Amino acid sequence: MSGSPQEILVPTADQGVSVKAHKVARTGNGTQRVIGLLNNSKPNVNYFLEAIDAELASRFPDYKIVNFVKPRSAGPCLELDDIAEQCDFAINAVADCGSCTAWSVHDSIELEKRGVATIIVVTDVFEELSKEVAGSMGAANIRMATIAHPLGELTEHEVKARAKKNADRIIATLMAPAITDRSNLAAPAGPLPPLGSAEAVNDYFYAKRWTDGLPIVPPTAELISRFLATVATPADTIVGIIPPMMGRATVEKIAVNAAMAGCRPEYLPVVIAAVKAICHPDFNLLPIQATTNPVTPLMIVNGPIVEQLQLNSGYNVLGQGWRSNATIGRALRLVLVNIGGGVPGRMDKACHGQPGKFSMCIAENAKASPWEPLHVEKGFAADQSTVSVFGVTGTQDIVHYARTNAEEVLRTVIHSAPREGYKNLYSGGGPLIIFGPEQASILGKANLSKKDVKRIVFEGSKIPIDIFNAETVTLMKGRRQKYFAEMKDAREVAIADSAGDIEILVAGGAGNHSVFLPSWGDTRCVTVPI
Repeated sequence: MSGSPQEILVPTADQGVSVKAHKVARTGNGTQRVIGLLNNSKPNVNYFLEAIDAELASRFPDYKIVNFVKPRSAGPCLELDDIAEQCDFAINAVADCGSCTAWSVHDSIELEKRGVATIIVVTDVFEELSKEVAGSMGAANIRMATIAHPLGELTEHEVKARAKKNADRIIATLMAPAITDRSNLAAPAGPLPPLGSAEAVNDYFYAKRWTDGLPIVPPTAELISRFLATVATPADTIVGIIPPMMGRATVEKIAVNAAMAGCRPEYLPVVIAAVKAICHPDFNLLPIQATTNPVTPLMIVNGPIVEQLQLNSGYNVLGQGWRSNATIGRALRLVLVNIGGGVPGRMDKACHGQPGKFSMCIAENAKASPWEPLHVEKGFAADQSTVSVFGVTGTQDIVHYARTNAEEVLRTVIHSAPREGYKNLYSGGGPLIIFGPEQASILGKANLSKKDVKRIVFEGSKIPIDIFNAETVTLMKGRRQKYFAEMKDAREVAIADSAGDIEILVAGGAGNHSVFLPSWGDTRCVTVPI
């Protein structure tokens, strides 16, 4: 950091990853060429690739065609090494939503790096996102074929007709030499123009799409120096790489965004810990940043730091009124926007979003809990301060009218869990239940442990699998292979892959309410020390 004390600092970061899609001559397959078809398990992709398979077979009778299935469309492809070992070419289909597009681009780039000429098939609605993600990773030249959106709602005949219509272009682009002499990595941010007033700073930052739409605190060099004084870590230390733009989240850049959010300097260690947590592979941040789902990180703070920073764990815990909760949660969102590139409509493709995307940070009401706190359950000492992050898609109030015993409390929770259209049913994951102190007390007096509560909710929330159509069941079985493998001939589906995947904590004030928070299925809770 340099310049005058009143210099305004830039909240964005340089990208941390640079790759170039390229084609490498291969010799491992002898004289026979091999084309791999990578099915990312989105609805109707099997029909699309069946038609492409037939087109390839008629045009290249001497080529071998091998099919691969990626069960988890919104996660990394575990078959990349197998594809690279067997194939000269690959067709990766079909990117037709935000999260699967981000990962499909990533998978295609990784295959190109391994020497496999790869084309990604993307629907036109997500073409811009594909280009943004590919460009941010230094692979603007990635092979891409755009088809009309949507695909999942079509009949088998319509899907195959669309594949046949686009086959010439897909195959020609796949077989053409790769372009390797250009990249659209963004240049490092230059100095800001003179900005005299706070209003001018806000107008400029808003025009640059560096805010969440609310006014920000101008991040002057003098202010950021006070933030940096609260941590021993050097300012240029990289805490994590934030996708999809793969920006370097340094301590200084995190501090700039925390200051903009209105944080006090002493809040910075909590924000840094949250950034570490969302960058953990189990959180699966890449698709969360790009998905059409309304998922957002929920931060839960535990330990002595809760009282030190006066974080709210009681009345209105998920609402307004506490500077620490509001600004720490907002700081994480600004990091996701400015360092990760999660700008709505560009990288962030959430259909509707949710208010929690402005800020979502709470503390656990450990004093009111009959159970061990969340961070102790995760293996940390009671006197250690931690941050946990959950990828949640919203909040659902549960009213416990005239529910005065444990059986009635849990029955209400079970009956309140959403049914069809609920992401955890399709993809597993770990939904969160926040019990109010009164309901937690009832459960504790009944000598029910957290493990008991999780088991009862897991078993009680199962619903018949035959309420879903055949295509949805196929999708669920592909995405939730562990669950269906363990349940054998499952006739019912639960809200999580196991009882242990359900998360429980206590927060809020007195009253007859609890809260159910569905999670985005392809993410897991991550807890890190502060």
